[in-house]
Parts: sequence; C-alpha cells; structure tokens
Amino acid sequence: MRSATTVAALVALFLAGCAGTGELSPDHCRIRVAALEKWDTTQGLDVAYRVKGEAGSPGVVWVAAQTPSGWISGPGVNVPAGPYEAIADLSLTGIPADLTVVLEVAGPKRCRADGPRP
Repeated sequence: MRSATTVAALVALFLAGCAGTGELSPDHCRIRVAALEKWDTTQGLDVAYRVKGEAGSPGVVWVAAQTPSGWISGPGVNVPAGPYEAIADLSLTGIPADLTVVLEVAGPKRCRADGPRP
C-alpha cells in the first residue's frame, strides 16, 4: 500500500504534466494598447501607441488605419518571443475612420487591438 505522501506526489506529477511546460506555441499572440503616446492632428495624423503582450515567436507590431482608399500601415517594430513592450507609430494626411494595432507572429498569425483616440 502506498503512503499518502507518495500518492500526493504522483498526483502532483500528473497535474504538472497536464499543465505543460509553460512555453508558448509559435503562433501564440496577444496584444493590448497600454497607452496613447502621441496624438497630433496639426498636419494630418501623427499617432503612437505603447503596446504590451506576448508573442510565441519573434514578431512585428504595427499601426494600421482605414482610409477611404483602403488600409495603410506604419513601419513595423520587431518584438522578441515572449513578453514584449513596444511603441508603434503611424503618420498620414487626414484623420482615418479606424485605427488598429496589429501583432504578426509565425504562422503567419495576426492579433489585433483597437487603437483608442483621445
């Protein structure tokens, strides 16, 4: 007959195995806007967002805007695998109807967060 300690240890090992190693899959992505860093409308729109999240593989973050002629995006910012924090920006003429912050990782998989306005 096994002792209660041995049974508890076996249960703990089983549960640890079910939980996995804690590593992220390469196509895992999570993004959120942490802060509006810049909002200037003196000559069109100059906007920057501080974003935070997790990437399962190295990825790229950028700001995209919906204009009457389609979507336009700012320069990409490389982020490492794992937790990240980055500042992504976009400058354009006019004020777009919609702003979105995008993270693309391996797969390619994209996740998005709405770009808030002041």
